[in-house]
Formats: sequence, C-alpha cells, structure tokens
Amino acid sequence: MQRTVNIYRDGSYEIFLRRTRVRINRNLNITLWACSLAGPAIALGLFLEFFSDVLYMDCLRFTLLVWLMAAVHTVIYHYHPDSMVTSWLSMVAFDVLIVFVAHHKIAVAMMYFFVPLLSMLFCKKGL
Repeated sequence: MQRTVNIYRDGSYEIFLRRTRVRINRNLNITLWACSLAGPAIALGLFLEFFSDVLYMDCLRFTLLVWLMAAVHTVIYHYHPDSMVTSWLSMVAFDVLIVFVAHHKIAVAMMYFFVPLLSMLFCKKGL
C-alpha cells in the first residue's frame, strides 16, 4: 500500500513552495534571455517591411534593455534563487518590456497575454 504524503504537515508545504519558486525563477530567467532575440527579430521584420514605424535604433535599445534586465535577474537569481523579490523582478522586467514595445509602436500583442499568465504563478494559496 502506498503511503500518502501530507505536504501541509511539518513545513513541507513551505519547502514545496521554495522548490517551485526556484524552478519558476530559473524558467523566467531563461525566458528573459530568450526575449533578447526579439530585438534582432524585430530588426529583421523591419528589414522585410513588416514594421513601418520602428527604427533600427529602437531594436538595439530593446536588445540592450533586455540584456541588462536579464543580467541583473541572473545575478540576483544566483544569490537568491528562492526569493519572491527575484520573482517580482522578472515580472517587473516583463512589464517594462511591454511598456517599451508599446511606446515604440512595436506590435507584439502576445506579451499582453503572457505577462498576466506568468504572474498567476505567484498567487498564494489563500488568495
């Protein structure tokens, strides 16, 4: 007979949350680094005339901004992988990216879906 483990007893729920937060932070870090490919992809779209209101300098700024935020997140993740601050930093980074692309008229509507979806990962049990 298989024994059932109670994750709420003896603080094991908190351990579960910590392990999950480390995995989420690692995946968000990978996602931030993957977003750095969006700048060159937008530049390619500009070259192929998919975007008309975007400048190549905006693509460069976007790439540098993502690199900076991903590097800061990587350093903080290295020292505090299970911290909520690390998680919230990645959410703020994604929000900054949304503001940047909206301000520079880059039509990346998928980000309006993924950022709220990713933020649901940080909901606590009692909410």
